[in-house]
Amino acid sequence: MRTAMIFSINIKGRSRGSEFSASPLVPHESLGKLVSNKLSSNNVLLITRTHPKLVFKIFRDSKGHLNVVWLSDVEDENSVNPRALYRLEALVENELSKRRSVLVFDGIEYLIIENGLTGTLKFLGKVRDMAALHDSEMYISVSDALGPKEQALIRRVLGLP
Repeated sequence: MRTAMIFSINIKGRSRGSEFSASPLVPHESLGKLVSNKLSSNNVLLITRTHPKLVFKIFRDSKGHLNVVWLSDVEDENSVNPRALYRLEALVENELSKRRSVLVFDGIEYLIIENGLTGTLKFLGKVRDMAALHDSEMYISVSDALGPKEQALIRRVLGLP
């Protein structure tokens, strides 16, 4: 059974600095529940390795609150090449500036495979800052495919205990 850790960064807008709080560790199976709960009252930007057609079948988003970015080498209107982190950054910034959204990352391991740990950590740090600027929440699903060292580095970059 694969388990995952979900880090929640709740960012409350303040004139000086931001406040971060971490959620408890939850099994990977709770990622779907998290997205469903957030969709009930929020816009959600889901960055995932799962094809968007399957995501929309699972969540049945009738209100148009869900925006899915598919991490894939295959060209599609909803896909972003995992090695094009600059495009992914631009999509996140665009989404957050248009409508305040909850960011949910599912596929960090794939980004690490394609970009290396250092490049992915830099990317996560930048996205964390974007979320802070736009008063958004950010969740990251990290499976047990990553060792304790990598998980500790992700926590550090995100400012988590």
